[in-house]
Amino acid sequence: MCRLFGHISSSPTTVSGALGEDAGTFTALSGRHKDGWGLVGLDGSGAQRTGDTLAARESPRYASASTSFASTGLLMHFRLASPGTPVIDANLHPFETVLPGLGPVAFAHNGHMFDVPALRQLVAGYSDAPLRGTTDSESYAQLVFALMRNLPPAEALATAAGLIQDVTDVVALNALLLTPSELHALQWLDPAPRSDGFRNPLDPALFVMRSRTSESGVTVASNEWEPSGEGWENLPDREVLSFERAA
Repeated sequence: MCRLFGHISSSPTTVSGALGEDAGTFTALSGRHKDGWGLVGLDGSGAQRTGDTLAARESPRYASASTSFASTGLLMHFRLASPGTPVIDANLHPFETVLPGLGPVAFAHNGHMFDVPALRQLVAGYSDAPLRGTTDSESYAQLVFALMRNLPPAEALATAAGLIQDVTDVVALNALLLTPSELHALQWLDPAPRSDGFRNPLDPALFVMRSRTSESGVTVASNEWEPSGEGWENLPDREVLSFERAA
């Protein structure tokens, strides 16, 4: 499984700036979600990317990026590799593309899909883009990106999750989708997920997501940590929330 972080604001912000005194607490989650990290910054000037296959808390690159990598749109992912998927750069989230009329977009996923062949077959009906890695998450991203050519981003994200749920059991289809002007967040849980292939039974409570609006902007993050401040609210399940960058 993985952890997600997204932030959108009117002025450039870093991960540490968005999380404030909770930056260290959130980074500590990479002790468990240890199979690499990726961070994309996206604004009107384009997209920037950094990351590596070390746990974020052990990565000198992360230590620097968390305080110096600034953008009006941030999307970050701590990876805990699903069973059978290698820890390589090609499998790091976020996944990115450039869409006509919209520009650069980035996507990250938290969860697991059990029937990967069925997932790949579904996506092949919408996209012929080559995979850079081996994850189910990248196929999810490709489906969202393909649907965004004809649908608004929030509708494309919700539609993709519904199509995937129709062809495979899932643990969760949680996702963050960042565009040049908006951050879209989806919590999509199975209330009683299968645990075959995992060491321990999976608790759906680990996949709850939450958001906070503050002076620095809007932040959305996975749980499994206790914020020090108030204002965090759980996301509704199976509903996309969209947050627009303030002028």
